[in-house]
Amino acid sequence: MSTEKFNLILKDYPEYLQLSKEKRGLWVHQSEGDNIPMYIKKDLRKEEPTYSFDANGWVIDNKGNKVIRNKLTAGKPNMLKINGQSIWNGLVNKYTRNKLKDFLTEYYTPFIIRNWPINLFTSNTSFFHFEFIFYFPIELRGFKNVQDIDNHSFPYVKAFTDTLTELQIIPDDGVKYYRGVYSRYVNIPNEFDRRLEIKLHFCDNTQRLC
Repeated sequence: MSTEKFNLILKDYPEYLQLSKEKRGLWVHQSEGDNIPMYIKKDLRKEEPTYSFDANGWVIDNKGNKVIRNKLTAGKPNMLKINGQSIWNGLVNKYTRNKLKDFLTEYYTPFIIRNWPINLFTSNTSFFHFEFIFYFPIELRGFKNVQDIDNHSFPYVKAFTDTLTELQIIPDDGVKYYRGVYSRYVNIPNEFDRRLEIKLHFCDNTQRLC
């Protein structure tokens, strides 16, 4: 007997969170010492260098303009890759974590409202389990450029169950009702078919997903 009760397919699910419309330029200052970009340090050793320091210690070019460290990204949208590893390692602050959670909640909510069935709980002995299947161009992007499944899935799983709870679709995401989650990758040959499939299973406490 199948344990699957519902599945939701999210085409081209988001991989990045926009933190700001424009990433500000980061000027290079004399106080950075060894962290001054190497090309500038090498230039400063020349008899007639292109760069110098102004009266306030900022690095300037021969036209008197301050030198921007991140010239390739300055002025462009500031994007954060959705990555559980950065959260686990504390590389993002509380504000950014909350912004990511709100972003994913806003993404999930209309799909849930339109598609999620009601009155799912059929008995007091049933527990729900989730299966997250990421259809992802693993080989196309290259194995070294793909996050491991735990890091990739964690933000999506956490935000999804939190959203279901906030919308009162499920009573809560504690162990009284929620007993498991299973995430996996499925390789696809192109970017066009990238998608996330979320399956809901109801099982007793010893039953396998099927």
